[in-house]
Amino acid sequence: MTPSATITRTTEAPAILTPPRRRNGPWLWIIPSCPFCGSRHTHGAGRDGNRSGSRVAHCTTSSPKPSYRLTPITEANAA
Repeated sequence: MTPSATITRTTEAPAILTPPRRRNGPWLWIIPSCPFCGSRHTHGAGRDGNRSGSRVAHCTTSSPKPSYRLTPITEANAA
């Protein structure tokens, strides 16, 4: 596999959808462990918690930036 193929692929990232902390605040996706750097990240999920899909990993300096697809963690798949 070439380095560019590694950089441009989309990886799955387990994510937890969290409700707003304040009235009318945004829902957030929490990624407990980034597949690229291992750190915890957050991404907006909109006011209704309905925005999912892929997100760009801003923790890397590579170009183009790699991305990951949010994979919701539910009670069924967390166990």
